[in-house]
Amino acid sequence: MTRRSTSRAVRGRVLGPVIGLALAASTIGAAGAASTAAGPPTVVVAAADGLTDPGHPAPAPAADPDPTAGVIDDGPTATVTEPWPLREEPVTVLGTGFSPEEKVTAELPARLRGQLGSGVAGPDGSVSLTVRAPMVLQAGAHEVLLRGTSGATASTSIQLRPLVEDQLTRLARWWPRS
Repeated sequence: MTRRSTSRAVRGRVLGPVIGLALAASTIGAAGAASTAAGPPTVVVAAADGLTDPGHPAPAPAADPDPTAGVIDDGPTATVTEPWPLREEPVTVLGTGFSPEEKVTAELPARLRGQLGSGVAGPDGSVSLTVRAPMVLQAGAHEVLLRGTSGATASTSIQLRPLVEDQLTRLARWWPRS
């Protein structure tokens, strides 16, 4: 249907609420003068198709009875308690979403056989592993992978400082303060 074949009545019903909504929301009222009335401007609500009467707002959509409906479970997740650990100092890796009583191993995929430790997931599927970053790791970001016996995996990362900075940080902790 082209503009010319659309009747004036249909164009009025569609464009009227849209123009009314734009004018009501602006600081200039429908009469064209700046609004001096106290309080917020009135907004006319129209349905998305623009065919409802502006005096009768469209009904609100029904609430979703199940708020978890449509939520996609992405599987296990992993986090670390200290994203910038010092080498050879304990850091805790937390995992969630594993099967209850599943054995979970923390690994460094960048290193061949880079196992950091393992543990068993609790009844809620969460696991907490205390691991240490090896002294021989280079500075920079390193992925820590949690791998369950079912094949489920979760990944997080740690960031290591240069080795000299690690040693200076240790010395600063040890040095007596006056």
